[in-house]
Amino acid sequence: MLSSKSAGVQAELRGDKVSDLRKKIIELPGVNCDECIDARNLTSFCIGGKVNYLITIDNPESISTLLSTINKFNIDVIPLGAGTNMLVSDSGFDGVLLKLGENFRKIERLSDTSIRVGGAVKISEFISYLKDNKLGALTFLSGIPGTVGGAVAMNAGAFGGEIKDQSTNVHAMSMDGTEYNFKNDECEFEYRNSRFLKQRILVLDVDFNVEPGQSIEQE
Repeated sequence: MLSSKSAGVQAELRGDKVSDLRKKIIELPGVNCDECIDARNLTSFCIGGKVNYLITIDNPESISTLLSTINKFNIDVIPLGAGTNMLVSDSGFDGVLLKLGENFRKIERLSDTSIRVGGAVKISEFISYLKDNKLGALTFLSGIPGTVGGAVAMNAGAFGGEIKDQSTNVHAMSMDGTEYNFKNDECEFEYRNSRFLKQRILVLDVDFNVEPGQSIEQE
């Protein structure tokens, strides 16, 4: 659950610190910053107080600068996917919720047996793509809510399959703006957990193995 910090820190954030941060980040290409957003409009449970910042980033080239800038202000940052696995306290959250925009909702065919999926792609969209292109091996994701980035972070799975079984590489970024490419064995996948969840690392896109010619719809 996300909760607010102490009243003293919250008051400080709402003063000059907030104003200075906003001035710096709104100058970045592809960055949108909304303030004092109702958490109930951001999560599937439709509960929670106010969130200080909702920042949506649509330019992949701006994200490292954005995160390093926020990091210098010592403000807490939480990645937000579709909001299907998040609760926000009624007292609110005085940090930043960071959401990936449209440019992170792309699916790219790398080869007959490999695809690259943006972290903001909804799982339902991903399943539709697999079905339309007759690609198998990830059927276990059907019916799971949320985004691909969130699914990777929590090593989502069902029916005997998990993300760790099919992912080969994860392109990600830490909250200080450091970029990474993690191979499968570097992701520290566990049951419904990974280094992305434990270390709060943002999943930008992920490469998956797929099986061409498989009827995912029949499965």
